[in-house]
Amino acid sequence: MYIYYFYTKQHPTTELFKLGKVLNATENVEIISAQAWTCVQGKVFNTTNLHNANRNTNGPLPDSKLFTVNQLAQIEAALDGLIATYDPLNTPGSMIHDLLYMLEGYKNAVHAEWEFEVAIGL
Repeated sequence: MYIYYFYTKQHPTTELFKLGKVLNATENVEIISAQAWTCVQGKVFNTTNLHNANRNTNGPLPDSKLFTVNQLAQIEAALDGLIATYDPLNTPGSMIHDLLYMLEGYKNAVHAEWEFEVAIGL
């Protein structure tokens, strides 16, 4: 997860365009023109009242950042539901294939966190 976070901090538009492509191909989802994505992203980054850029640089205490074992199980179940929904539509090279790859990666990270939390008794 840290590598993903670090990469997106260094190359934020890469993930923006991946997400935009998936949303753009989804029925009944309205998004702005692709030509405006980078501009709007820059405006959002520079308008600090739209996100928490003004927070204490140390952030919240580590204890407040933890999910409970139950919350992690619910997140994993939701990811399983999304994967089951999109898996029948999966074809190599498609955007759904990329989406499933990302969902599986996120699910693996959530499951690893769940196993860790169970092991230490949280």
